[in-house]
Amino acid sequence: MKYAASVYYSDLQNFIVGIVDPTKTRKFMPTAQPVNPKVFQNLNNAYRTGFEASFETAISTDYYFKSEMAYVYAKNKDLDESLPLTPPFNTRLILGTTKEKYWANVQYNITSSQNEIAPSFGETSTDGYQTVDIRFGFKPFKNANLGFAAINVFDKTFNNHLNFSFTNQANFGRVPITEPGRNLTAFFQYNF
Repeated sequence: MKYAASVYYSDLQNFIVGIVDPTKTRKFMPTAQPVNPKVFQNLNNAYRTGFEASFETAISTDYYFKSEMAYVYAKNKDLDESLPLTPPFNTRLILGTTKEKYWANVQYNITSSQNEIAPSFGETSTDGYQTVDIRFGFKPFKNANLGFAAINVFDKTFNNHLNFSFTNQANFGRVPITEPGRNLTAFFQYNF
């Protein structure tokens, strides 16, 4: 069995953050949304804390189970809200096999909703989501790896909290960026 964990705390001074200023309007196209620009300011009191943990165990000589998780909590004490762009809690569960000539794994990704937001930044909450990825490959000769992957196998529609929402069509409003759907890929690696 292998395991790892880390915990951290960062006291942030003079942290630069963009804050929507309702007293100002955009210079160009002042009636288009968003009307109010962000003004960058230094925060005097902010911090980030969190943890990362993982463990891996052999189910048999050829099969393994691995789990990875990460959580971040951030606080802007000046405005009594979260710091912007704080990732939500996420977990990966991986079941795989490694043989001399081939390897394969199935990865289940779980991301929680993010409601710890920074309204002053113009940030909005995002829903949690779950996706499944499948990867497998062959080792045709020494130091070579030919692999295939299906990312987001079930073609789940979701929004990553770290991607901004934006206005991209007239009369459509502010919409979050949707992440890619099912993605099939192939790759070749050679280690020198």
